[in-house]
Amino acid sequence: RAIIIDQRYLLIDPLPVDGSTLQYQGVKNIWSRPVRKSLIFDDLREMKSGNYAGPDYIVFHRTYIDFILQRIPMELLQFGMTGSYLDLVHIFREDEQLGVLMPILELPPFEPKLIAEAESGDAVAQFMMARHYHTNGGEVTQDYSEAVKWYQKAAQQNHPAAHFYLSNFFFAGFGVERDPIKTVLYCERAIELGYHGAVEWRGKLLDLMTPEGYRAVETLGNLGSDKISA
Repeated sequence: RAIIIDQRYLLIDPLPVDGSTLQYQGVKNIWSRPVRKSLIFDDLREMKSGNYAGPDYIVFHRTYIDFILQRIPMELLQFGMTGSYLDLVHIFREDEQLGVLMPILELPPFEPKLIAEAESGDAVAQFMMARHYHTNGGEVTQDYSEAVKWYQKAAQQNHPAAHFYLSNFFFAGFGVERDPIKTVLYCERAIELGYHGAVEWRGKLLDLMTPEGYRAVETLGNLGSDKISA
């Protein structure tokens, strides 16, 4: 039995033992992603928006949490983070895995606490600083150069999504000169670090890049993604 809401929440009770369809195989691959960090409901706090925030700035939409709580008692509900703040989260009833949930992007307030954490070297806070300058969320003036600076600081600490966005910036020339080699190398590093959205982005790059970009792809084996110079 599967219930899907906006492609973000999937409840399967239970997961079939075997299946041959591509859809089943896709769900099976998602289901098997290893848990990096476990949370319980009490680890979440309600935000002013009504959504729920957890550690590392992960945010869940209230609609999905309310839906889950109708089916899993609060004291038995557990979450298993599989990667960065926007990667899939497994849903458990005690030790029984029941579903997966996609977090949403909701920036924390641009306030002294966030700035201090970023300046002290916290990679997640640095990434959130970059997102503020990138997205023009209303609390700071959009500044691509500042966004690049903070993305690079986070990327130096192997923040997967920071590498992904740097790939986009070097492709489009946002705050930096366009650089097809860095476009590809940052994308490859994001994939190595487990940022799943970078896989689709790499496919698009093959369609969008100039001949110079294709040559960058061909030389990846010689360069290696560890050759990135921010």
